[in-house]
Amino acid sequence: MVRGTILCHTGRGAEGIESYDRAGERDQAYTPALLTKAIELATSGRFKEAAACCDEAIERSADKDDTARSMAEACGEAIRGAARDLA
Repeated sequence: MVRGTILCHTGRGAEGIESYDRAGERDQAYTPALLTKAIELATSGRFKEAAACCDEAIERSADKDDTARSMAEACGEAIRGAARDLA
């Protein structure tokens, strides 16, 4: 996941997003990769994709971790709010 962040912040966003995808594929329950991907997508204006990542994180954490679910819900709300504010 750190690799994805570094790539995104050094102008290699597409590679960074792919890195988050690989992290999520390795461990389906690892929601931080999805949430970080959501933030990176949102900062590049890709709000619908970002919100979808948050929704997926909510689904993945539904039966496992209340903290992860709460973070995913908060992330989704913030991204949807930003999208409305910037529209």
